[in-house]
Amino acid sequence: MSRVLLISNSTLFGRGYLDHAEEEIRDLLRGIRSVLFVPYALHDFDAYAEKARARLGTMGIALTSVHEEPDPQRAMARA
Repeated sequence: MSRVLLISNSTLFGRGYLDHAEEEIRDLLRGIRSVLFVPYALHDFDAYAEKARARLGTMGIALTSVHEEPDPQRAMARA
């Protein structure tokens, strides 16, 4: 079964990156240790992926960004 989490904003005023969605992220990813991230919402894919990687890392979740994969379509299919 595939799971997709779509969040329309990554921050709320006065809170840190993904703080407002941490509970939902943890619930959705319970038992999951790695995710494939699609960083196309921002121009700097590398910086966006690193920011998400660091934040999810604090929750014990490893992140691979699809833009870093040699075959993005295959990575999506595997995910």
